[in-house]
Amino acid sequence: MKTYSYKHPKVLSLINAIPEAAGKAKAMNLPYWILAQKSHPFGVVIVGQEPQQLTAPRGTPIALVALEPSQASSENLSDFISTATKLVTEKNLANALVTLSFKHRRAVMQFQQAGFEPFDDYYLMYRELSQHWTPTIGLQFKPIKLRETREWFMVATRYLAGTADTALNHGLQYMLDLPDTFLTRYHASEKLYFVVRGETTIGVLDIHGTNGWIGNMAVNPLSRRQGYGKQILTFALNQLKTRGCSQAGLRVHVNNKPACQLYDSFGFKKTARFKRLLWWNPTYAAS
Repeated sequence: MKTYSYKHPKVLSLINAIPEAAGKAKAMNLPYWILAQKSHPFGVVIVGQEPQQLTAPRGTPIALVALEPSQASSENLSDFISTATKLVTEKNLANALVTLSFKHRRAVMQFQQAGFEPFDDYYLMYRELSQHWTPTIGLQFKPIKLRETREWFMVATRYLAGTADTALNHGLQYMLDLPDTFLTRYHASEKLYFVVRGETTIGVLDIHGTNGWIGNMAVNPLSRRQGYGKQILTFALNQLKTRGCSQAGLRVHVNNKPACQLYDSFGFKKTARFKRLLWWNPTYAAS
């Protein structure tokens, strides 16, 4: 299997055959390499650095492996995997992360046999925003100003710690070292809130301003089991509907049973399940 740099003249003739994998590469606006058997592309390896995925300390060079779904059952998948890890090794990248649909179990097994370790297992859940929810009086939702963004991440790190979400728990250790440029971009694209009762901050919320996505929402461990999660989710849904979103979406770890039950009670439906697998380069040498 051959690799073609994003600068290679042949890339234009290959990229249209892998629309989903290529779409990820283009959206991230990072260097990438197409992996192809003869003239038949299988996917891409995208090269970046942390905090892209929060798998390692800031500045660590990493790779994202994007396999075109139509190739998940290919007989040449093992060749694709070995070529991808070889490329990661040659470029001295610390790790490679791949996201696979849960239904592609054979592909998941082959990646794991090649040394990729389980890193994440999550549902995507959605619901239509066809109604308005009655908010509960008592909580205030304080919008976060740019200068408060780092403080928001510090509070969120404390409130999110210890969840059943293994990938989130892993990433929390790197959240306090996010660069100012990242925080500025994040604040520009997201709507961040402190959730306050009286004088006490009891939760945090992160929603996207335009696409209906609910990011992080968490309640102070000392304030849980008092219905605050329902109130925060109610506010988030109403905000998204007010902003013109037709549906709300979120990601939840399959083992986060309390969160799954909460979202089920609000009418969210599981639309897909994905596994993320992580390969650590045994020869990586930090510069």
